[in-house]
Amino acid sequence: MSSSKAMYGQRFRNKPKHEPHKLTDAERMRLYRQRIKSDPVKYEAYRRYNIMRSRKKRETMTEEQKERYNTLQKESHVKRRAQRARPTPTTPLCRTPLTAEQIAKLQELWHAHREEEQERNGNRGRNKR
Repeated sequence: MSSSKAMYGQRFRNKPKHEPHKLTDAERMRLYRQRIKSDPVKYEAYRRYNIMRSRKKRETMTEEQKERYNTLQKESHVKRRAQRARPTPTTPLCRTPLTAEQIAKLQELWHAHREEEQERNGNRGRNKR
């Protein structure tokens, strides 16, 4: 067993094939973006490159692909806003109840706002047909 293959197998048998990553891809990308943002010159170049890349991508799309892309972007935007609106552990889950005075003030404001809107729109309502 003096061949090099036998020695190679003996020598490296117990070593792992590769080191496991300590950070996930998302964590590495977040750190990369933080490093870029710390340097204004690099950040501007990075932004310009991304703008150019996305414009080029949209130029090569067909109309159907653009429509699909727009709908997916709208859906992800709605999803992101919904995630931001979720209550965090520090925010209370419910508001304190309003007093009768507070409710009356709010109703006055709503009524005044509604009248202003109706005047602006030329009283286009259900009753004016």
